[in-house]
Amino acid sequence: MRLAALTAIAICAFAGNSLLTRAALGDGLIGAGAFAGIRLISGAVVLLAFGLMRRQSLAPTNSALLGATFLFAYAAAFSFAYLELDAASGALILFGSVQIAMAGAALLRGARYSAREYLGVAIAFAGLVFLLAPRVGAPAFAAAALMAGAGAAWAGYTVNGKYSGETPVQSITLSFLYATPAAALLLLTMNSHATTPGVLLAVASGAGASALGYLIWYLILPSLSIATAGAAQLLAPVVTALGAALLLGERVSTTLALAGALIIAGIALTLRK
Repeated sequence: MRLAALTAIAICAFAGNSLLTRAALGDGLIGAGAFAGIRLISGAVVLLAFGLMRRQSLAPTNSALLGATFLFAYAAAFSFAYLELDAASGALILFGSVQIAMAGAALLRGARYSAREYLGVAIAFAGLVFLLAPRVGAPAFAAAALMAGAGAAWAGYTVNGKYSGETPVQSITLSFLYATPAAALLLLTMNSHATTPGVLLAVASGAGASALGYLIWYLILPSLSIATAGAAQLLAPVVTALGAALLLGERVSTTLALAGALIIAGIALTLRK
């Protein structure tokens, strides 16, 4: 029950990032480069404070540097993709590519899925497609490619964190800290405009949905197989679609309830011990 609750909180944080990013960029409140830079820097500040309170070691490691590379690539591509994509379409492309990349990573590492995990992933993915595929339409190719790249980078970040050998706090804090120079460079060189509401949305995404959400995600990762972690993230587009309907004015369809039931059932099947 505790694992399921923490997984749900992490998924809500993932969805929150999509909603906050689209709200800021869709309304032109801030540039994509500025949003990504502020998001990463504000997340690093919160995690550094938390790590210092925990007296956490912050010595550089190879896995942390790799994690920072994945994290920056994900955040930058994610922001620029949301200049063109709506919340639901972006979430579909992102987490669909995450699922494919993580499944491939698991197979490359010699994992063998159980029949139950295969079935759970298939049910969850079917629900995802049932909900969002009709809404994707024909997004700009460059934006779709960027979001797919963001998904691949996020999958790499997740797999790297699972096998880094570091504590969750150390792993995520170091990743954010070492991504900060690149984030600052992006912020300073893109000449992006930024309004106060846009900056606040970026800080909320970085300090809240990213820093705290990812910390929870890393805490539960050791208890999840790669297949289960990938399937669980398929719930994020459902939450994103619901949030977009409530907060961003996207239409609610009866398909949402049916697809949500399929996805939740698939995730429950993969989480079952």
